[in-house]
Amino acid sequence: MRMDQLEEPGRRTHRDWMEMAESFIIALIFILSVVGFCIFLCVGEADAAAVPPRPRLARQLSGAHIAQIVTNAPPGATVSVPLHGLRGWAAPAGYSAGDTCSLSGAVYVCVQSHASLPGWQPPAVPALWRLIRAAGETGTPAWRRPLGAHDAYRKGARVTHGGRTWQSTIDANVWAPGVYGWTQL
Repeated sequence: MRMDQLEEPGRRTHRDWMEMAESFIIALIFILSVVGFCIFLCVGEADAAAVPPRPRLARQLSGAHIAQIVTNAPPGATVSVPLHGLRGWAAPAGYSAGDTCSLSGAVYVCVQSHASLPGWQPPAVPALWRLIRAAGETGTPAWRRPLGAHDAYRKGARVTHGGRTWQSTIDANVWAPGVYGWTQL
């Protein structure tokens, strides 16, 4: 037997060293991956905290919040509220804060939840109702800049802007009246 083929006890061979180096590299890659992932999570949370929240859309507001906005508005202020669910005033009927109703062509918003009784018509009970639109007003909303495609103006939508009434001539209109996509009425 040749001397170079004998292994001395406690002596490591080239193959042993290669296996140890491979194990070390795999462990190092794993540790760096875990550290990198933790850094990614921390940076992602910091970025999320730096982004201001988007303004809430009117259709996402609760009835109580709408009632609070209407109640705190100064007298004579123009307040736009969602008119979905607009119904004629009736007694007896239950109304929740934020509900809208019409009476003699005027539109009111309920500022305090209640069950209506005869004689509690909105003009007679200002503690329960706030006038939003007087009878005879056109009700054309003022133009506001859309935040994106979800609230862009549809073709045919009418708005007031700069003291004039405008109609959209295109779908998904995000332009200001007088710039593009609107005709003056």
